[in-house]
Amino acid sequence: MGEIIISNPPISSDFFRNHTGESRWDQKQLQRNIALGGISPNEFPRIADFCSGNLYAAKVFVDNGWNPQDVTGVDIKIPDAAAVSEAQMKYWDLVVLSKVINKHQMIPDDVVKYKESFDLIILSVPGVVTHVSELLRYFLRIGGVTYVTPSTLAFRVQADAKHWKQVIYTKSFFQKIA
Repeated sequence: MGEIIISNPPISSDFFRNHTGESRWDQKQLQRNIALGGISPNEFPRIADFCSGNLYAAKVFVDNGWNPQDVTGVDIKIPDAAAVSEAQMKYWDLVVLSKVINKHQMIPDDVVKYKESFDLIILSVPGVVTHVSELLRYFLRIGGVTYVTPSTLAFRVQADAKHWKQVIYTKSFFQKIA
């Protein structure tokens, strides 16, 4: 099936991801959604940036008060210039990992230790992962939120139960679910 943990990841050579700051519109939209949604580093301190590229999405959170040492970037390649240099980087193949999680197969201990440990997950390229909801459920703590770009699809795990609700937001990406 493939390797989950990439032991010798290549340096990213994707010009668009490395040098354009992803999309400035997406950064502005994310900035606005953080403000409108009332998302704070006090409530959601630990961030994972999946398909992180150079961590441009995570940088928006750091610029809004999140501790850069609480950011974990996950990608298959080494960023050539990380926007959040203090972030931890994990080189995991999320496509393979999502399939392994979906099939309830064995997951390496270095990945298992992150199970339900993130308060907020950013997923910048949801189309590359086949079992997105299973992947997010595995890593997100109960009560956590996700930011899936560029779509307006969000998941939130209820604090009182392990039931997921899927909600489409039009104004604010991070509205609380009643």
